[in-house]
Amino acid sequence: MLAKISEHEQGTPEWKKDRIGYATASNIALIMAKGAGATRTNYMVKMMCEMLSGEPTVGFKSKYMQTGNDNEPIAREIYQEITGREVVQRGFAYIEAEKLGASVDGDVETDGLLEIKNVIPAEQVRLLTTGKIKDTYIKQMQTQMYVREKAWCDFTSVSLGDEENGELPDKYKVKIIRVMRDDDLIQTIRREVAFFHHDLQEMIKKLEGVQ
Repeated sequence: MLAKISEHEQGTPEWKKDRIGYATASNIALIMAKGAGATRTNYMVKMMCEMLSGEPTVGFKSKYMQTGNDNEPIAREIYQEITGREVVQRGFAYIEAEKLGASVDGDVETDGLLEIKNVIPAEQVRLLTTGKIKDTYIKQMQTQMYVREKAWCDFTSVSLGDEENGELPDKYKVKIIRVMRDDDLIQTIRREVAFFHHDLQEMIKKLEGVQ
């Protein structure tokens, strides 16, 4: 097995410290961002601050992000009820040699993973009508499958609704799409992560040389 797994519960201070210095699956799209490069650089500086201080940063969390976190156990139960598959939660998985890691929403059977997204109805309608998963999520799941050595990931979009955004009929609230492992994309991700860490180390050297 490539990855080691920390058993610290996700969201705890110990879990946050486990992730310092590692490019994480949920941020792979930032690392691979094109254009002016500000998005990639901002993430790089954030990682550098954590590495130099030894303390994790406190990231911004909108009310929708908090609601998503709060609803994750509900979504996990819904997935288990629909599929009849047991979901096993794990801690942060990481490949030391590549400084790459992932925190997944659950292991499913021997070869699979679960990735939950709690979304507002507008996003659920976009997914249902187009059938297309956002590229950000695809890269996240492919990274997770690589780190955890899995063959597939069940992308599970759950929209429970609220007073502000409305509520869809029950038959539209959950959509499960199986995403298969893409080794070509994984190799591209690994290359980009290696370039990112090289640039990160160069940035640290330059900073340390400043008087």
